[in-house]
Amino acid sequence: VRYMSPDTSKAPDSGPTVASRTTMIVGKIVLRGAGKLIKRLKKYVSDYFDVPVEEVTYSKGVFQRNGVSMVEFFEAARSYEKKHGPLEVIGDYLHPAELYWDDDRCQGDAYQGYAWGANVLEVEVDTDTWEVRPLRDTVVVDVGTAVNPLLAVGQVEGGSLQGLGYGYLEVIEVEGGKYKNDRLSNYIIPTSVDCPDFFVELTEVPCSRGAFGAKGLGEMPLSGGGPAVAAAIEHATGLFSNKLPITGEVLTALEQKGDERRS
Repeated sequence: VRYMSPDTSKAPDSGPTVASRTTMIVGKIVLRGAGKLIKRLKKYVSDYFDVPVEEVTYSKGVFQRNGVSMVEFFEAARSYEKKHGPLEVIGDYLHPAELYWDDDRCQGDAYQGYAWGANVLEVEVDTDTWEVRPLRDTVVVDVGTAVNPLLAVGQVEGGSLQGLGYGYLEVIEVEGGKYKNDRLSNYIIPTSVDCPDFFVELTEVPCSRGAFGAKGLGEMPLSGGGPAVAAAIEHATGLFSNKLPITGEVLTALEQKGDERRS
């Protein structure tokens, strides 16, 4: 696989880098390209051994005939290259015809599949200082097929922690059009000390449009953290905020408003 650095003089307009679509779309492109490559090598192997091409199969790096190994992939590829030059194929992506999308009006189904997730968060709230501490975060995600389960779990944990930070820590202060806290020394994000116990479950429901049934898992884990923080704090204290982050100062103000209403 030859990878070219993004360059608008060489690459066609393929839309923005959004929606965690690389695994699904680019993965499918690579898979289609690999299929074309295998098909071409099958024809070469059948000609080389003088056997019908329909009798040649490919499995786990080996070309076979009637279950008997004929030649390994790399050996066949090297032989092809010596005789015909570089073995190259092109994979492409077209939006599925059955999914309506109007690019001019930005209407319809822009993407061919979506991942899903749910967070159940347990928090501890100190009602004297209003300090919030996440204790346990259970995250269930539908990723289609987990191409790399270990990395998928790591992505979910990292994205979820980032979402929690958005929910109760990360205050952005702007003054005169400039960020006041524009560095990590004064922009507070969660560290390993703030990390709750994560329990991640990958629910695999293969998507026919993704490579090996995979969906994307880039931004999705970030989405559930903030709402989970708000729901958990409300359940623990009865105080609800429709703005994030819900800091100790926010909870103090909400408590005081409640006291004012009661008086």
